[in-house]
Amino acid sequence: MPRAAEEPARQDTGASMTDDVLPRPVPAARRRDLVRPPLPAVPVGPPGPGATARHLLAVPLDQPLGQVLHHLAAVALRALPGARGVQVVVTAGGGRLAGAAFAGGGAAVLDERLDDTAEGPCRRAAASGLEVVVRPGDAAGPDGPDGPDGPDGPDDLAGFAALARRHGVGTAAGLPLRCGGEVVGALGVYTAVGAAGPGSGPDALDGAREVADLLGTPVHNAHAQARATRQVEQLHEAMRSRAVIEQAKGVLVARLGIAPEEAFARLSEASQATNVKLRVAAADLVESAWRGR
Repeated sequence: MPRAAEEPARQDTGASMTDDVLPRPVPAARRRDLVRPPLPAVPVGPPGPGATARHLLAVPLDQPLGQVLHHLAAVALRALPGARGVQVVVTAGGGRLAGAAFAGGGAAVLDERLDDTAEGPCRRAAASGLEVVVRPGDAAGPDGPDGPDGPDGPDDLAGFAALARRHGVGTAAGLPLRCGGEVVGALGVYTAVGAAGPGSGPDALDGAREVADLLGTPVHNAHAQARATRQVEQLHEAMRSRAVIEQAKGVLVARLGIAPEEAFARLSEASQATNVKLRVAAADLVESAWRGR
C-alpha cells in the first residue's frame, strides 16, 4: 500500500496567542481596588492606542511604585515619537505628590531643579486637573487652561519656562490622568526646540491626550498596589512589635513579680527616658535577658 503523506510536524513555540495581551496576575489581597481598563475595540500597531494599552497592561505591579511608574513612562514615550522626554506622576489625597518617574531626556533634569525655581506643568496639571502647556522655545510663553492671561500665564510659570529654555525644551505639556472621574496624577510631555511633537501644533496634543486616557487606570492600579503592599508591611511590623513587647513584659513580670499592666507602664517609661521607640526598648530588654541566662 502506498504510504500516506506524512503531516508536516507542527512547531510548538511554547507561546500562547494571549501571551502578549494578558497582564500578569495581581495579588488577590487588594484586587477589588484595581480597575480593569477596557481595550480599544480595534487594536492597531505601534504606536497606536491598541498596542499601547496592551503594553501598559503588561507592566507588572508586583514591584516598587517608582519602577512601575518608570515602565509606564517608557511605554508612553514609545507611543509619542515626537517627544524628547516623558514624566509620569501619581498623587495621593489632596493632590500630594506620591511618586514620579521619567523616561527619555529633559524631564528628569527639569524636575530635579523645580524645587529651586518653580512648579512645572506636569505637577500643575496633577494639582489642578487641567491641561497646562508651556512653550519656552518661542515668544508665546506659558499657556494655561484660561489662555496666556489666565492663572497659568507667563508670570506664573516664568521660572519653569526660563529653566526649560536653558535645557533646550521647546514645549512642555502637562495632562491630568483620571480613573473613574478622579484625578490620580499627570503625564508630562517634553519636546526639543524646533521639533514637531506633542504640543507643537493645534492638534498635536491629541496623541498625548490618548496616551493620558490610557495611563490613568494603570497609574491608579500601581498606586493602589503600592498602598496595599505598604499596609501589609506595616501590619507585619506591628505584629512583630507586639510580640517582642509581650516578651519584654514577661521578662519584667518574672524578674520583679509585678502585674503585666505595671510591666507595660515601666517599659513605656524606659522608652521615654531613653528616647527610643517602645519596640526597640522591648527588644533590648529581651536581648539582655537572653544574654543573662
